[in-house]
Formats: sequence, structure tokens, C-alpha cells
Amino acid sequence: MSCVECDSTSTFVFVAVAVVVFVVLPLLLRPFINTTVLKQSPSTVVALTALSIVAFNLMSISSLGSYSLKWIEPLKTLIRVFDIFQFDLNLIRIQCVFNYTSPVAGYSIQVVGPTVLLGGICVLAVSVFIARKMPIDWPVIINLMGMLFSFFFVAIAVLSFYPWRCGIAHPFGENALDKQPDVVCSFDAPYSDVYVPLVGLSVFAMLLYVVFYLSFVVWAVFKHQSMVIGQNQSFIRATRFLFFRWKNHCYYWTLFWHARSLFVALVPILAASSKESAGNNDGKYIQIVLLITLMGAWLAQISQTNPWRYPRLNMLDRVCTFFFVLMALSASYETEGVGWFVSLVVIAMGLAIVGFIGREVYLARTAASRPKADFFICHNLESSAIVARAAKFTIEYHSGASVLMSIDGQHDLTESLENSRSCKNFIVLWTNSSASCMTTAVEVTSAAFNKRNMAVLELDSIEDGMTDERLQQVESEWTQDSIEQFTAIGLTPAQVTHAYSTLKFVQSVKYNPVGGAKAREESIVTLLESVSSKTLKVPHLSTLPESVDLFIIHDTRSAQANAAAFVLKNAMRSLSFSIVTSADYSDEKFPTGPLGRCQHAMALVHSGVLSSASFTASLLALDGLCKVTTVAVGSDFSAPSNEMLGAMEKEGGLEIDLEAITGMLGSKEGVDSKAIVSKYRTVFRSLALPFSPSAVNNILNAEVGNILGRVKSGKRGTTIGSILLK
Repeated sequence: MSCVECDSTSTFVFVAVAVVVFVVLPLLLRPFINTTVLKQSPSTVVALTALSIVAFNLMSISSLGSYSLKWIEPLKTLIRVFDIFQFDLNLIRIQCVFNYTSPVAGYSIQVVGPTVLLGGICVLAVSVFIARKMPIDWPVIINLMGMLFSFFFVAIAVLSFYPWRCGIAHPFGENALDKQPDVVCSFDAPYSDVYVPLVGLSVFAMLLYVVFYLSFVVWAVFKHQSMVIGQNQSFIRATRFLFFRWKNHCYYWTLFWHARSLFVALVPILAASSKESAGNNDGKYIQIVLLITLMGAWLAQISQTNPWRYPRLNMLDRVCTFFFVLMALSASYETEGVGWFVSLVVIAMGLAIVGFIGREVYLARTAASRPKADFFICHNLESSAIVARAAKFTIEYHSGASVLMSIDGQHDLTESLENSRSCKNFIVLWTNSSASCMTTAVEVTSAAFNKRNMAVLELDSIEDGMTDERLQQVESEWTQDSIEQFTAIGLTPAQVTHAYSTLKFVQSVKYNPVGGAKAREESIVTLLESVSSKTLKVPHLSTLPESVDLFIIHDTRSAQANAAAFVLKNAMRSLSFSIVTSADYSDEKFPTGPLGRCQHAMALVHSGVLSSASFTASLLALDGLCKVTTVAVGSDFSAPSNEMLGAMEKEGGLEIDLEAITGMLGSKEGVDSKAIVSKYRTVFRSLALPFSPSAVNNILNAEVGNILGRVKSGKRGTTIGSILLK
């Protein structure tokens, strides 16, 4: 047993460490304790989760001390400093507080240390519940203890296997413990009096801390899916420490995480030197090869799968693993000549860790005073994305405010969640499909939990969509994937239903997605006034110009076409064109004159557009020299074949009212089907360019660029991003 020099500060050191372990560490982990992620700063969660990655690497560095290699500086010093993670109580001078000299007594204290730590935390947590006169929430307590145990699992596993690390050779032919050369690894007398009790304690520790805990982890992973589907909240909350850090579909990665920790602890034993070869350390090369192979495989798989819930944690894990491999590999040369390189690697690794955690702490502390945008528009990603873009541009135009949307989250729920609660005002673009949209549910619940300033743009009646029967139906019909997403952030379907019900009591404005553009613009202005946002004194976007260069023809009965026409109109303003849409004239006299004089036209086509009398009349009103660009809104439109066009030419072959078209055009001679089909042939002669209403920004940028190039050659610099994104 090694001796420790005691002085007046010995007791202080021990007490200080005890305070850190029993008080400070649990307080640091408090944000994880079943607090819904909706109320947590993402940077706080990321910073504290990053500590587990950092702690693993520090404990792995500490475990290198049990290898047969003769490590060089500065790694040698780091190993000694981080021995605290192996519960080396000599570092905190415990011998000066509890007077003992026996190796068995010292190892006994180390073995019971984790149990005492968890017991103390349990007592502290129960005391808090009792002091607050609250019922004891055992899942919370189990989750807290599990979090601490998982945090120190590498160190606890290394501690459990300690008596089997016999890497020191004695001249009389026996091996001794690598950190206690006076303890001979032999079951024969006279050495058995010390070594046998150590082995017994080791077996007890392995059964309690390794076998039992890993069995619990395997069982929890096996039961996770069924418990989530069944919404067993006791299981979900008690085992959250195992699954919260991983993406939903990577929940099983907690097995890989613990398996890697166990392997790191086992390497010094698996490749331990035998009695015959202990003197020349034959096993040291196998040890370093096994370690580098393990870390390299982890690095490769992390890079391919990206299992961490927050993308930047994947980057931190890759960086830490890379530096660890580089440091261990270079230091294994056992020559002081590479000490400078090892020092550089250690410094680089330290700076990366400090910089990462410092950045996250700064972002967490300044999140409240640093909103990401003035407005967030929550919408159904599939059916309302283009309508939301039109509303976004109108808000930006009339208020000068910055706006984010659900689609800006790139279909990443974590990003959408962070965006939705980091904006000053939260606008819900409500449709009948919103209640059953998982992304909308999470964003609305987030805004409600964080008490954002909320308002509703009603495309469909929210009163009809928020009946008790409808909400109960939605709550009972969430899919397995939706329930898993809710569970990952500490939500239940009942909480989503409650958040939805609050929308009936917030400010709402009717927003008609079909018909004229003027009414929609006035709805946005009314919305800005209702949330006390400033409005700029600017002309309305729907104001009709004196002359028209480009006319966007579309079916005003379609919400998607109306919004697409509006978005394209404002994306192409940089062309110095005077641009109007069919919706701008919806409340005016049919624009026969402007259509006949415009040089360029854009026809937005989609399923059912050929049944619109106004769309067909607009095509007929165009001059024969007008350049027409056809744009397919969505993927549900197919141009009519020659056989179909031939059938349309026959009497009764068209599904539109010819008299209505004649009335719009003011023609005295009337319109026949052959003239209409002839116009269709002209419009559909060239391939329609795609426009994806539900696409993310990068795809829309490319599509708008193609459309602009077709409208006017050489004008390809404008994209939807330069108009709609800040």
C-alpha cells in the first residue's frame, strides 16, 4: 500500500472533492432530470451531454496507466491527474481522513464508493421531495442515479477489474498489481491473505456494477420500443438517461456506448503479460493495437451514422476520438523525442473541448436576449409550405421583420424545435391537416410551454378543427414514429392535445388562400397589428401597375397555385419587370388588355387547372408573339397527349364553360374548342419546368434559377434565397 503525505490541507481536499461529487455534479445534471426538452435551452443540453463525451475520453486517458507501455510526458502526467476517475482515493488523501494501511481496506473503500455516492444522491433527492411536501417520484430518482452511474461507467469498470491487472514481474517468478507492486497476484500462501480478498471484492464489484448494470441496459433497449408505444411513462422517465442523447432510430447506440466503455476497461486484462513475459512486456503492443482498433472503428461508425441527437455532438465526438487516437498512438513510441508532438495534440484537444463547451454555455446564457427571428411560421410541411412562404414574404415586406418557417428546419425536428421557441412571435398557419402533423404538434407545444406571443392565420376554421371529438381522435391516432419523437423530448400525446386547445384562445385572423391577393395581404397587415408589430408605410404588393411585362397566369381556385404565383412574382422583381398575377386581378375586371400587351407570360399548371375557365381565357387573351413559360406546380400534373387533345377538339370534349370564357374575353363571335386546343398545343409544346411547393430552400433555389433563365436569358442571378431568406 503506497503512503500519502498528510498535512493541514488534507481534510480540506477530501471535503472539497466530496462537495463537488455529492452536490455540484448532481446540480449540473439537473437539466436532464425529466425536464422536457421544450423548456431547455438546446445549448444547455448540448453542453452537458458533451461532458459525457469528454468524461469518457478523460477516463480512457486515465485507463492508459494500467497498460504495459511506458508513457512519455505530458501523457504520463495526465494519466496521473485523471486517476481520480478510477476512484484512486489517494489523490484526495483519504488515508489522512480514514487511517488505514491495508490494500484490502483501501480497495474495499473504492468498491463501496459508487454505492455510497448513489445512496447519498438518492437520500438527497428523497429529502428534496419531502422538504417540498411532494410525493416521491422514483422514476426521477432512478434516472438521476442512472445518469451518474453511466457518467462514471468506464472508471467503475476499470475499478472492478483492478485485481486482475497483474503487469509487474517480480524476480521470484510471480506477477504483482501494476499500481501496487507489493501485492502479489497469487492464490498461494503467503500472498493469498491479501490477494484472495481483493479478488473476492473484484467479483462482487463485477457482478454488481458491470453484470447487473449491463443486463439492465440490454433489457431496457429490448423493451424500449414496446414501452414507448404503450406510453409506459414510469419506464420512459426512469430510463431516459440511456436514450435521450441519441436520435430516435439510433436508440440502440446506448449498447455500443457501454460496450466500448467495457472494452476499454478490459483491454489491459485481455492483453496482459503472462508470468513468463511480464519482464519484457510482450503484451503491450497487443494492448495498443486493440485500443486503436476500437477507437478507429468507433470513429468510422460515428462518422457514417451520426447517431447523436444534436449534429454538433457528432462533430465533438469525432474530434475527441481522433485526438485520443493520435495522442495514444504517438505516445506509444515510448521515446521522449515525440513528446513535443504529444504536447501539441493534448493542447489541441483541450482547446477544442474548452472552445466547444464555452460556446454552448455562452449561447445558453444569451438565448433569451438573442432571438433567432422576429416571427416563426408554423405550418404543415407537405400541404402548406408554399403558402407559408407567401405569408413570410408579405410579413417581411410590410414589417421589415425577420421570419423563420417550419420548412427552414430542413425536416430536422430538433432544428425546428429550436427555431420555434427562439423567435419573438409564433404564427400558426392553420389548416384541417395541421392537427395531425407531428412537426406542427411539437412546434405548437413548444411555443405554448415557453409562453411565446402566439397568433393564428386561419386557412381553415380553427374552431371546427379544435372540437373535443377531433382532438381526442388525433390523440388516439398518432403513429409509432410520432410517439417516439414525442417521447424523445419528454412529451405525451395528452400534452400536445392540451397545447392545441390553447390555440382557441389566442388572436386569430382569417386568411383565404384562394381568390384575390388583396384580401390575403390585408389579412397579414391585420395580423401584424394584432401582435403589436410595426408596419411600414409601403404600397401593397397587390397594387396594379400601369403596364405589364410579365403576367403569371394561374388558377385562383388553388391555394398552392396562388402562393406559387406570389412567390415567383416577388422572386423575379430583380428582373426590372412589371409583374402581375391572376390573383391580383381576381377582384377586378378580367385583364384582357394587359394580357394582350404583355411580352412574357408564365402559365402555372397543376392537376385540375384545365377545368378553370379563367385560366383558359387568360391563355386565349395572350398575343401570338408573347413568350409563354410553362411551370408545373407540384408533381401531379401530366400534359395532355395528342389523343386527349384530339378528343377535346370534338364538341363537348372540354370540361369548361365556353360561354363563361366568351364573356370574360368580351368576344362577340364566341370561342370554339378548336381555338382552345390550339392554344393548349402551343403552351404544352415545350417541357414544363418544375416548381416544388414543399421543397427546401436549396431545391427551390435551383428551380427558380431555371425558371428565370427560361423567362429571360442572362438573368440567372436571382434565387428564392436572395428574396426570402435572411
